[in-house]
Amino acid sequence: MKSMSNILKWRGCIAVLLGAFLLCGFSDITLTAIQTAILEKDYGKAKDLASEYVAERHPKSLLNEARYFLGISRLHTSEYLRAREEFQGLLANKPDRKLYNRTLLAIVDSYYLAGDYEDALSELKKIERKKTLSDFQSLILFKQAKVYLKLTQWDEARRYLRKILTDFPDSPESHFAKQLLEERQYFAVQLGSFMKRDNAFKLIDELKDLGEYAYIVETEDKTGRVFYRVRVGKFSHLDKAEYLKERLSRLGYPTRIYP
Repeated sequence: MKSMSNILKWRGCIAVLLGAFLLCGFSDITLTAIQTAILEKDYGKAKDLASEYVAERHPKSLLNEARYFLGISRLHTSEYLRAREEFQGLLANKPDRKLYNRTLLAIVDSYYLAGDYEDALSELKKIERKKTLSDFQSLILFKQAKVYLKLTQWDEARRYLRKILTDFPDSPESHFAKQLLEERQYFAVQLGSFMKRDNAFKLIDELKDLGEYAYIVETEDKTGRVFYRVRVGKFSHLDKAEYLKERLSRLGYPTRIYP
């Protein structure tokens, strides 16, 4: 009887360990699937996967990651308020420091993408005062510069862009800061970015048939690859660019305001 009792105990332990192993394996695979969907820019799929994941029982650290991915997915599907709520709930759940910092920056993006530039700037100032995001200093400066550009505070924006080049010349943001400093300050609506010039001209001809004057801006990334960006309009006021963006969006074009 004692031998049978020991066998049953071992079977119980094995079952518990196997269950824990399967749970951890499932969690890893699911988080990887969410990340893959985001990398592939399939944000609808990422949102569905993340929503399903957070509804299940998982370790806190994995749930926090999934909630972050859910918020990011909502950002890219233009659900800015719901994304912000997701991020704020994540902060209340006390994630690790790295995820906490990424979430603070994502909240800034939720305001910026919604066009609430004053609120985005306010959040950035709060982050500055915290002085806990030392690994993100160049990115914070770049986000501040972009907000000032949208607020048409050109001089302030240029000050932040120059600070990136001076203090963080090797940062990923320095290349884009240099490009922005070299361009004239105005608002335009960008409808496409192509590596083949012919594709850019096809879009320009298409827009011409609609009565829109479009032009090409050539830019290079850090590796020297050339991109042909198709833009419409040169406005000194953001509201005019926003009006054009909405009109072109209704015609089915993917649009964004530059800068």
